[in-house]
Amino acid sequence: MLLNQTPVELGRRTTVALLVYLAVTNHPQNRDAIATLLWPEAGQSQAHKALRRNLTLLTQAIGKQWFVIERDTIGLNLAATPWVDVHHFQQWVEANGADGQAASKQAIALYQDDFLRGFTLPASPPFDEWQFFQTEHYRQTYAQALEKLVQHHTEQADYPTALDYALRRLALDALHEPAQRTLMQLYAWAANRPRRCINMINVFGCWRPNWTPRPKRRQHSYTA
Repeated sequence: MLLNQTPVELGRRTTVALLVYLAVTNHPQNRDAIATLLWPEAGQSQAHKALRRNLTLLTQAIGKQWFVIERDTIGLNLAATPWVDVHHFQQWVEANGADGQAASKQAIALYQDDFLRGFTLPASPPFDEWQFFQTEHYRQTYAQALEKLVQHHTEQADYPTALDYALRRLALDALHEPAQRTLMQLYAWAANRPRRCINMINVFGCWRPNWTPRPKRRQHSYTA
């Protein structure tokens, strides 16, 4: 997280999770629902106490102006115009018309890795489940943006650019057969046989990562 272009350390994982949840959902959330999500094993009183404590830590770290805090709900203050990457990503992917291709490229440039990769709340299976579905959603959205650009550049006969996006699509899932077929077809159209052979080894090597060519059997000659 950045505040005025400066990284902010929030400390507790639950504080990070609280901020992420409010930012991604993008509308006020019921306190009971948040407390249950982040502290499912705690009693209601303890969960609400933990929520108040983490909310205090959050506002101390970045300021109260970013939140709308009510008796029963907590939400991000949209009037403060916070910049949330996932919302811009989604907006750019969904853009159509003359600016659609440029917006898709912006979305792809923004997507650096999976949603909250490496982050987990061991004590909160409900939050981990929510995170999992968010991750899958954004991965699929990213894949669709790549496929749209592959199709666009293929229609323009811009095969080198189409190949670049096709390789990125396949990198998401090396076993995705439609992406494999698209890649092979693009290499055929680009008439780039040497590079195609190298990349096909990389692609299909995922099934046999330790494969090495079998050495030729040595021929022996015998004399009577």
